[in-house]
Amino acid sequence: MDTFPLILDESFMEKLTQFADFNIQSVIHKPKNQKDIEKIAARLCDSEIELSTYQTSIRNFLSNETPYNGLLLFHGLGTGKTCSAITVAEEHRRFIRQSGLFVQQGSKRHEKRIYVLGGPNIKSNFKKQLFDPSKLVEKHGEWTFENSCLGNALLREVNPTNLKLTHEDLTLRIQDIIRRYYKFMGYIEFANMVQQLKQYKHAIRRVFEHCMIVVDEVHNIKGNESEDKFTASNAIDMITKKTTVKLLFLSATPMFNEPTEIVWITNMLNQNDKRPVILEQDFFKEGHLIERQKEHFLHHIRGYVSFVKGENPYTFPYRVYPDKFDDRSLPLPTLSIENLPIEPLRTRVYPVQLSSYQAERYLAKIDRHMKAGDVKNFTVNTVLLSALNMSYPDDINELTSYMKKRGTKYEYREKKIHCFDPKHIGTYSAKIDAICKHIQDSTGIVLIYSRLIPEGVIPMAIALESMGYENIDGNVFSSKPSATKYCMITGDSNSASTVSNIKLINSHENIHGNKIKVVIISEAASEGVDFKNIRQIHIMDPWWHLNRNEQIIGRGIRLCSHKALPFEQRNAQIFLYVSLIGDKEAFDYYLYRYAEDKAVKIGKMARLLKENAMDCVMNHKQFQPVEDLNLLVKQTLSTGKQIEYAIGDNSYSVLCDFMDCTYTCNVKEHPVRYPRRLFDLNQTMEQIRSFFKHGYAYTAQDLFRELNMMTPMTYEQLYEALTQMIDLKMECQDMMHRSGYIVNYGKYYLFQPKQLPGPVPVYERRIPSNEIYHSIVVKPEPSVQEINVLELLDTMREQYETATSLSTGSDWYSMVNVSKKHIIEVLQKKKLSNFDEEMFNQCIIDHMIELLLYNQCLELVNYLFFNKLDPFEEMIKSYFKVQNGVLRIWNNTKIVHLRIHENTWVEIFVERTPILYTSFGTVVGGIVNNDEDERFFKSKSMAKAKTYGQICAQISNKSVAIERIAEVLGINEYTKMDLKNICNELELLLRYLQHIKYEHKIWFLSAVEVLEHNQKKTREGTVNVVNLMQSRKENSKK
Repeated sequence: MDTFPLILDESFMEKLTQFADFNIQSVIHKPKNQKDIEKIAARLCDSEIELSTYQTSIRNFLSNETPYNGLLLFHGLGTGKTCSAITVAEEHRRFIRQSGLFVQQGSKRHEKRIYVLGGPNIKSNFKKQLFDPSKLVEKHGEWTFENSCLGNALLREVNPTNLKLTHEDLTLRIQDIIRRYYKFMGYIEFANMVQQLKQYKHAIRRVFEHCMIVVDEVHNIKGNESEDKFTASNAIDMITKKTTVKLLFLSATPMFNEPTEIVWITNMLNQNDKRPVILEQDFFKEGHLIERQKEHFLHHIRGYVSFVKGENPYTFPYRVYPDKFDDRSLPLPTLSIENLPIEPLRTRVYPVQLSSYQAERYLAKIDRHMKAGDVKNFTVNTVLLSALNMSYPDDINELTSYMKKRGTKYEYREKKIHCFDPKHIGTYSAKIDAICKHIQDSTGIVLIYSRLIPEGVIPMAIALESMGYENIDGNVFSSKPSATKYCMITGDSNSASTVSNIKLINSHENIHGNKIKVVIISEAASEGVDFKNIRQIHIMDPWWHLNRNEQIIGRGIRLCSHKALPFEQRNAQIFLYVSLIGDKEAFDYYLYRYAEDKAVKIGKMARLLKENAMDCVMNHKQFQPVEDLNLLVKQTLSTGKQIEYAIGDNSYSVLCDFMDCTYTCNVKEHPVRYPRRLFDLNQTMEQIRSFFKHGYAYTAQDLFRELNMMTPMTYEQLYEALTQMIDLKMECQDMMHRSGYIVNYGKYYLFQPKQLPGPVPVYERRIPSNEIYHSIVVKPEPSVQEINVLELLDTMREQYETATSLSTGSDWYSMVNVSKKHIIEVLQKKKLSNFDEEMFNQCIIDHMIELLLYNQCLELVNYLFFNKLDPFEEMIKSYFKVQNGVLRIWNNTKIVHLRIHENTWVEIFVERTPILYTSFGTVVGGIVNNDEDERFFKSKSMAKAKTYGQICAQISNKSVAIERIAEVLGINEYTKMDLKNICNELELLLRYLQHIKYEHKIWFLSAVEVLEHNQKKTREGTVNVVNLMQSRKENSKK
């Protein structure tokens, strides 16, 4: 047997482990003392990224040379899930490229893509790991990637002959590859695209067959399901029913809230292979897998799960819970909120004793809601958790009732106690008081989380400012400057200020919190935001499952996140706050109990997945329980306290599924029988290149031995890599950073410097050669970049899809959806209720076309008129009107007339004809050139005929723009909109009025018409000419 087993095979797991491609043994570290641990940590955190054994195995498993089509990467924190997905995606892209499934040539178009689905933070992180221009650096005259999971593979693809290209050239070439082959989409955007496709017969199969779909953080995809909406999960369901794709799901917590969440994931993987799906109610009862269905369920998940443990003890900072540093002895509750006996929590929480005042305020609230029977209501949860976070004086419930807000700042109302002052805060908030004291006693950066912004984040911020901290983005309470800074991240983590703050937090200058000491985050920063050197993590309020806590802790406990600190300081104290009010539990304690019960159920299912993972035999030895390692390391906490920390995995923790950490695989192990057939040619060539930086001559046996110390391979695979390197003269560098290539003489493979011609002794290869320069190279002026019309159309297609989807954002196309809704409302007020969707969409097309420069426009029309077009391209073509065989387009400030000659539009001379003036609307718009390379939307009030109008985006006073858009239809309701939104809506409104011929007047001039009206005088008796052209610099005056 030498063919890969099918998933249907009852002995699938047993047979799979006999293939070296899927059973690559990884290194298991066995340190004997702290010094060994420090050495291992230094080696792992300071080395370049190389594919780990499990990443190689996953890439092999989903290769197009195997019969396998889908996988759930159930990979823990810091294991490189994204990097694993990228290696699989790149393997599939290679298959698409080599098999001719991606073609963009004339009318022949096959565009099989890799779709990456996720939220904004997740997509941004995926793109950055795929290609980060900042990691492309030049070393000794050679471009290379630093810490890239693809190594230099993309560089070799865009520059195979190693031409001397600039950073910008290489970046553009790589970004072009990514843009053509990858499609990054949000869940709603993807659902909308599939919903449109399902209207056409066979469209889904045509578009998605042979494609790959990657869903990062797959547990989020079903978070906002609605019966009356077509969602991303519906879209994947439809695609997997109609065709087969490469399907890759990523999540450290695939069962985020309930064990049954695994059903949809495994159903999609089975359905993709055209295997039957299962019903949740047939397999689960009250969140538990029905025992008699266990074997059937294992059959259902077989071959679809990969598991890798996260948070290894060498590269991650240590979590230090209160049992290691809290010397207090506070009795924990013994009664539930229903007065029933309860078991102690396994979760290591940090209790705080409420003051009599705060306890009284909280008890009044919970007693009322217990009687009403609505304690588990979402709104009531917030009320109870808020009271445990902060209870204001005078029985006031809300911050805004106790303090008044002026602009962005809060201040106390008259005669109110300054409850946030350090001397008072303990009476009103035991949690905030404890956090402030821990911060005062600490060194290093502190992370604080609350899901509740008005009831947690803002009070915490005011308390910090009351003790002398300053918000780096502007205080919310105090106006006193301070050297000690904090910041809040409660919104878009991709905004400019947040990105800047995160960069400063993680900077080398802030290792000990000298620039920003405290970071307060809300739920918005629970995914996709990474911090370094965090020494304390405070979680103010719990949620209904423990995975939320793991997400928050995971922001500060990252792979090699503390490597800049001394080994003794690579730890973070964890504070999970609960409130004490006597023998009966408070609501936050109850939530932890509830979440823990849920985590135990999830843990049972997680353990089942781990025991039956396709790579279980290869990976399960990664678990190293504390008892097995039996090693203590000295650690210094942020408070200065010194402890001895037992490294390894703790049994009966979340990481170990609340069970013993050790487990056995549900498969009989066999020795490897079949050598590797799948290997990464590019990675092998890169490794060989690195060897020649240390030596000048190797035999095949030498290289074979060195390579097999990293990744097992055959001589056949080695010779394939060497042959390609020699045939292509792949550039290498020696230890003196000289450029050269590899040559073969007899049994030796030698480094040949470029300066030395022909065969030379090894000695001469090793010594530097004198080099005489006979000429000076003068770089010519860069030529005009050739327009790639297919790339242009792809960009326009993406812009149109964004504009016609439900997406929102700050660029022009992302704002269209909001503008459209408001335009419909405005038109209804003017009794224009029959909104024409098709005409409005044509307005978007018009905008895209009229922003094009002359060369782009010329290439576009030459494509549109001489190729077979799809529906979108037909829409674009409909813009261009041919009259008497002549087509008019624009070139800066002049009209260009074109006529077809030998299947090409060529420029001809046509005498200019007078314009027949007509009646204009109150405001007229158009697109103009501001200079040679930029085109802008401009509008003009017809009541002020002697002006040229204004470029909307350059108006300095927003009131001018408000007045302009209000003037169009006489409706003034734009004061709350910002300038970008006003400009967006004004252009679309004028274009739409032009399309529907509102009042039979002119509201928007086409790009050619703008040039036609570039005249200074008018005929007698006619309205003033709309002259939007202006030679001098634009200004914002009316």
